[in-house]
Amino acid sequence: MVVAGFDPGLDGGIVAIHPKKALLACITMPTYMGGACRDKRLVDAQAVREFLQRHKVTHAFIEDVWSTPQMGVTSAFSFGHGKGRLEGVCEGLGIAWDTVSPMRWKGELWVPTDKQEAKARAHQLMPACAKLLSSEDKAEAGLIALYGCFTLNCPPAKPLEPWK
Repeated sequence: MVVAGFDPGLDGGIVAIHPKKALLACITMPTYMGGACRDKRLVDAQAVREFLQRHKVTHAFIEDVWSTPQMGVTSAFSFGHGKGRLEGVCEGLGIAWDTVSPMRWKGELWVPTDKQEAKARAHQLMPACAKLLSSEDKAEAGLIALYGCFTLNCPPAKPLEPWK
């Protein structure tokens, strides 16, 4: 089993964890300029598919996102559109997926709400992967994937190492 975690923002991240081999791989959310005028940044579903297939992901956990009053209409739609593309890629590949609220996965792993502190918690839980989890978004994707491993009763067999 290989578990993926998604921080679905356009600057988000994707992490794959192989719990039995205790390996972790990660990428920044791949994007491209698309839309009718090629002026909109979109999640690159093709690159996401390639990452998931390369690492033989069998289950994915996608952070449940929603708009907030501070967001404009366009950014709120873009945020939800990116999440939908991730769900669609998983569906198309036959990968089981679940959404998980930030409150849920952060509560289970004792992760603070502050993004910098969340990154520090990721480095504490996965110290050998700190360089891979260098951004707040990749660190949160790593924590979501780790949450997924525990939820599926397949915690890493030993401390995680970078997947080469």
